[in-house]
Amino acid sequence: QLAQVGVPIWATELDVMSSNENTRADFYEAALTTLYSHSSVEGILFWGFWDQAHWRGDKAALVKGDNLQLTAAGSRVLDLLENRWMTDETHTLSQAGNQFTVRGFHGDYEVHVNYQGRELSNLKQTFTLNKGHSKTVNLNVHT
Repeated sequence: QLAQVGVPIWATELDVMSSNENTRADFYEAALTTLYSHSSVEGILFWGFWDQAHWRGDKAALVKGDNLQLTAAGSRVLDLLENRWMTDETHTLSQAGNQFTVRGFHGDYEVHVNYQGRELSNLKQTFTLNKGHSKTVNLNVHT
């Protein structure tokens, strides 16, 4: 219902608590999936993550100890953010085609062109993908 007002939504001070690390991981995944999948949510802030500084202690932590070891919940959150919700595409271009379309998560992107095992740094491109949009990338590759 908040989305109908038309203002951006930020989830702040997010934490979940369970003494069972796997249950905590499930809770984080459910909360983050719900928030991340809603088009009006523009940001999510964790209230704490380290057991030694979290106001709820180790029952809400994503990392623990002086070496910041990931808990099961921390591993799950990291997997969501750096693997499952990360756009990573590879395209093979031919003489007939020198463009491709990216449909991914909104954010900033870099395009790197590799030819015969070496990056052609002069062809690197950056662009921003806005919510609900795709981007056609045009490359002019001369080998």
